[in-house]
Amino acid sequence: MFVWSIKASTIKLAGIVVLSAVTLALIIAILPHSLTETASIGTGTTVQSSKTDYSEMKTEDDFLKFINQFGIEVEPTPVEVVDVQIPNKFDAVMQKYNIVQNLQGFDLKKYRNKTVTRHTYKLKNEASQTADSPERLLSILVYRDKIIGGDICSQENGGVVSGFVDYKKQS
Repeated sequence: MFVWSIKASTIKLAGIVVLSAVTLALIIAILPHSLTETASIGTGTTVQSSKTDYSEMKTEDDFLKFINQFGIEVEPTPVEVVDVQIPNKFDAVMQKYNIVQNLQGFDLKKYRNKTVTRHTYKLKNEASQTADSPERLLSILVYRDKIIGGDICSQENGGVVSGFVDYKKQS
């Protein structure tokens, strides 16, 4: 016959461990859906990100609706549509670019070594743009009818690259 004794402190400890594990699991399950992530990138600008799913983006109209939801107006015809390959290894520049994507809810790491289509549009009606300021472009990256990333950038040497969520702050 085998006898096993348990102290009250052992039961309390086991209960605390189980309760902690259940609480942690609930927090992990609920937190990503209820909060947005804030982060700061290089310029001291704090931006918010959220998980996004832009599937079924097949036509230029779909792309324009996506862009317009950020309060951004672009010329309706893209200035460029090209295929680009997401590199397998991210160098420092690509890592910083992916941070911009992460802050928008995208992650290009999932698309390493994939060929994606970049649609580039000219921004229009910018209040801050003068005749001598460099033109700013908006690009979106599309893979299998899904928008997987994008940015707004100025065409000047050393220009600024930002996400869509930063647009209203910059205008």
